[in-house]
Amino acid sequence: IVAGEEGYEACDDGNDAENDACNRSCVAARCGDGVRRVDTQPGDEGYESCDDGNESQADACLNNCVPARCGDGQLRMDVDPGADGFEFCDDGNDNDNDQCRNDCTFP
Repeated sequence: IVAGEEGYEACDDGNDAENDACNRSCVAARCGDGVRRVDTQPGDEGYESCDDGNESQADACLNNCVPARCGDGQLRMDVDPGADGFEFCDDGNDNDNDQCRNDCTFP
């Protein structure tokens, strides 16, 4: 059976778990599918700290399945001023003497 044809299975691990390497639909897990894998550890291939399943780089989970953080070069837009994780700016560099400080505030 060829990929795309009815009955094709990219994987089949024989369980009903959605959060491992192969989901219930026999589709291999991937970063960006909206399901965070729990069958891997940090440093393992395929490890996901988060997976929100969207294309936005301006929220809590980046497209590489790593949580957003100050200094990653991505300005979060999903947090209100004063809330934990809010960034006024995020230039992604270590220079504290430019237009954006290392704590993601303006000078």
